[in-house]
Amino acid sequence: MLKRPAHRPHTLPAQQLYLSHLAPSLSEQSQRLKQRQEVLQAENQKSLQRVLQQRKEMESLVKGLENAVSDLDHSVAALKPEQIEELRAEAREVDEEMRAIAE
Repeated sequence: MLKRPAHRPHTLPAQQLYLSHLAPSLSEQSQRLKQRQEVLQAENQKSLQRVLQQRKEMESLVKGLENAVSDLDHSVAALKPEQIEELRAEAREVDEEMRAIAE
């Protein structure tokens, strides 16, 4: 003998009928969204790791530049004023020679 559902399909409330028709496609879409979310989370994690690595590299480069500038500052401080003038003159001469070559 066939079992009859608790409610006949035509006597179900509108919302329950609506949801029963949409349930398969909603479930499928929900699954797709979850998969897409997992993919995006993995991509975001990779991007985050890349950004963190780049930050470390930048910090290292900046620290190296700061050390170089500090060394130059100490070198300039150790020079006598007349030596500074000699270096300036030499730098001007080299600059003029480079410009003459470029022309």
